[in-house]
Amino acid sequence: RGVVAAFVADRLHVDHRDLTPQAVAWTMLAVSLAAYEHWLADESVSLPAALGDAFDLLASGLADLEIGVSESGSRRRR
Repeated sequence: RGVVAAFVADRLHVDHRDLTPQAVAWTMLAVSLAAYEHWLADESVSLPAALGDAFDLLASGLADLEIGVSESGSRRRR
């Protein structure tokens, strides 16, 4: 989670403790856990396929994040 938050923060030019990096990091963890649980419950599903399908569900929402631009349209600094 920390690595994901740091990566997102770096891309958005914000602090890793800001809401967006933390929300993305927690979301990635939740999606990974959901895919893992799905894989455990269904022997016919491969883990890479479950992870891919789960992350595909989020792709359009996370694609809306503009790198280096805050919600108000201005650049943020750490």
